[in-house]
Parts: sequence; structure tokens; C-alpha cells
Amino acid sequence: MNEQAPGQSPLNERQQQVASNLGIPHEIWHQKAVQDYLTRVAVIEDIQDDITIAASPAKEDPEPYPLRQGYKRADNLLRATLAVLKFNVGSNQPADPARYLSQKINAAIYAYGLKVVPIQAPQSPMDAPPGPGPSIPAPAPLLGK
Repeated sequence: MNEQAPGQSPLNERQQQVASNLGIPHEIWHQKAVQDYLTRVAVIEDIQDDITIAASPAKEDPEPYPLRQGYKRADNLLRATLAVLKFNVGSNQPADPARYLSQKINAAIYAYGLKVVPIQAPQSPMDAPPGPGPSIPAPAPLLGK
């Protein structure tokens, strides 16, 4: 186990940045699950930043249109991924997370003829319907069963 000097943060600089941005209290920074979470969020944020840069190529070296569109769609999916990971974590929360998610996902999937359709959110996980949900058909039975 890593020993730390008194007064030293258990987080690296990037983890501290993410924790501060999310408003995660210092008192729980020592927890392994929090440290792992912060590492994963930082990695996804860094990938998303790289994809954002790729989606906006320099004028002197423009990317072919299909590549740029793919980068923009991936950027929107990564933004949605981060929103899901950050939901109900820390004190900094979006005003309308469902709207934000649907906008980002729709921007990513519209070219495939798909669209996010809002549903009435359950009041608690116990209120959610069992299984994959009403809009997803049950899987076909396996052959030989």
C-alpha cells in the first residue's frame, strides 16, 4: 500500500483537478474507489479532449468530411459518457441532465436513423421495469434450447 507524507494528498495532480471540478470532498479522496473513479474520469476526459481537437482540424490540413463527422459523433458520445459517470457525484450537477444526455446522444446517432426518446423516469430503481426495458425486444432463444 502506498504510504504518503502527512499533509500530502493521496491524489495526483490530474485526479485532484477532476475531484475539485466535481466538488468531491477532500475527506474521501483517500478511498481507493474514489481514486479509481477519478483516474477513469480523467482518462475519458483526456480522450474526449483529443477527439474534440480531431473534430476541429486546422484549416491548412482539413480532415476528410467522413472522418470529421465520425470524430464529432464520438465527441458527443464521450460527453454523454462523462455526464453519466458524473451524475450524482460531487456537488457540481447539470441543471437538466436528461436533456443534456439526449442532445449529445442524438447528435451522435442521428446519421444512423436513431433517436433518443424520453420516457417517464422511475422515482427509484425499485420502480424501474425488470429487464432491458419496453423498447428493447427480448433476445431470440438460442438454437437447441
